[in-house]
Amino acid sequence: MILNPLKNRLGVSEIVASLVLLLIVSSLGVFLYSITTSTTNTQIDIARTEASREIQRAQERFRVVAATNTSVTNYTVAVLNYGDIDITISDIYVNGDDIGISPEEIQSLELVTISFDYLTQTNSTLIITLVSERGISHSYSYSPITE
Repeated sequence: MILNPLKNRLGVSEIVASLVLLLIVSSLGVFLYSITTSTTNTQIDIARTEASREIQRAQERFRVVAATNTSVTNYTVAVLNYGDIDITISDIYVNGDDIGISPEEIQSLELVTISFDYLTQTNSTLIITLVSERGISHSYSYSPITE
C-alpha cells in the first residue's frame, strides 16, 4: 500500500485555512468590541458631565437685592449668592444692552456689589439682568434716582 503525499497535504491546508479564518474572525470581533466599548464609555462620560452641569445649575441661586445710582451714568447692584455653590456673574444687561463687565466671582452665601456705567436716555425704569457663567439669569427692575 503506497500513500499518496499530495492527499495528506490537502488535509493540512484545510486545517490551516480554517485556523486563518478563525484568526481573522476573532480579530474582527476584538476590534468591534473595543470600538463599541470606547464609544459607550465616551457617551457615558458625556452624560455624566451634562448631569453634573445640570446639578450645578439647580444649586445656583442668586438675587439682586438692591440697586442704586451715584450719578446719571454710574450704577451699583448688590448681588446675594444664597445657593450651595460659588457662582460667576459673566454678563450684565440693562434694558437688553450688554454692559460688558469683567466676570465677578461670588462665593456661596456672600453679598457682593458690582458697579457699572450705563447712560440712560430717559428717567424710565431700568431692567437690570445678571447672567451667570452657567446661564442662570435674574432680572431686577430699578427706577434711577435723578439729581
